[in-house]
Amino acid sequence: MLLSDKLEKYKGHRKGALIKLISPKYIFPNDIDKIIHENINKDMDNKMYSYMTSSMPDSYIHNAVSDPDKMFCSELVAYTYQKLGIMKKENIPSYYNPKDFLTKNIPIEDNMKLDDAVYFRF
Repeated sequence: MLLSDKLEKYKGHRKGALIKLISPKYIFPNDIDKIIHENINKDMDNKMYSYMTSSMPDSYIHNAVSDPDKMFCSELVAYTYQKLGIMKKENIPSYYNPKDFLTKNIPIEDNMKLDDAVYFRF
């Protein structure tokens, strides 16, 4: 779904936040494009069973409910951060939720830093 369509149809709180990544290394746009193209056809995981079972990623239950063709928003962000070497792979991407990113409760690499959140309304 295009971001513009998502924002137009969104019925929840119309507030967002941006958090700038401070990195000693350059993040190449082509690397981000590769991740986008790798995941572009995945559907939204609305039921979030993989999130609910993510603390036991190697369990029968998690493997039974996870759908490799679906992803939820913060899972995609965590996956992208891990692929780009921004975030440590302490947990699988479906373990994280939006609040983890907002409160900086994510294991970023030692040489990275997240700036303070800048809030906006839309």
